[in-house]
Amino acid sequence: MSVLAIWAVHDGLDPARKPGGYWLPILIAILYGISDEYHQSFVPARDASVTDLVSDAVGAFLGAGAVALGRRLVATLSLGLGS
Repeated sequence: MSVLAIWAVHDGLDPARKPGGYWLPILIAILYGISDEYHQSFVPARDASVTDLVSDAVGAFLGAGAVALGRRLVATLSLGLGS
């Protein structure tokens, strides 16, 4: 979710130099997780769970971290190809 939020907020996967950076997409993903857990509390045979919310938050951080790592890897590889 955070990868898609990065893409949506920054119109691509380049959040490093733009307002909101990585924190805004992470916040969006966590808020979506909160709303999903709230919604599940009203669905029969489903329940809201703090464990699920924590899992959503960890996933948001891991997704943003994957974007940051991927950008660094691409930058490193492109520098190596240019020399």
